[in-house]
Parts: sequence; C-alpha cells; structure tokens
Amino acid sequence: MDSVFYGENQHRQKIGKTFSHSLHAEINTVYKRLRQKNIYDIKPATSTCDGDIYVVRLMNIKDGKCDLFDYLLGMSKPCVRCQSFLHRHSVKIIKYTDIIDGMNVLCEMKAI
Repeated sequence: MDSVFYGENQHRQKIGKTFSHSLHAEINTVYKRLRQKNIYDIKPATSTCDGDIYVVRLMNIKDGKCDLFDYLLGMSKPCVRCQSFLHRHSVKIIKYTDIIDGMNVLCEMKAI
C-alpha cells in the first residue's frame, strides 16, 4: 500500500530582518515525503516522490462552523511555481478540486 502524506499552507511572519513568506501545501507535502524517506537534500536529482498528488481546498460555508457537509471544495489548482516544483520531484499527475458551473469537480493535469 502506498503512503499518504498531507500538507497545509504555512504562513510565516516577519521575524527580525527576515521577511514573511508562506509555504504552499503542495511543497509542504513533498518535504514531508522526503523527510520520511530520510532525504534531506531537496535537489531534484537526488530526491523524488514518485507518485500522484491530490490538492483540495475546503471552503467553509456556514458561519465559521464546519460540520461534515458544511463546506465546498474550492478551486485548488497549484500555482505555476508549485507545478514546476512537483514536476522536478517526479510527481507525474496532479489532481485538484475546482468549481465548474456551480458543481464541485475533480480535475487532473500532468505536472509541467
């Protein structure tokens, strides 16, 4: 059975002279996978994930309360930077949620 990893967006604030930045969920997930494989050199030539990735954005629709059916799956297509990162780390297929004509759909693309 294949391993399942997940990541979430991590927002970091300015500390001292360091500027704030965020780490997208897709990249966070790849880092977790590489750490599990004990690969700490994140250069693409030595670190691969060899798998598919599912990207899901949950959008709460009910007054800040999230029950089992109180959310929508929002548009979660990875940005170009994340797509490139995933391709460099041997992710072949990216599946992501979107809203098309008011319906939740699961879309698929090849990593560029």
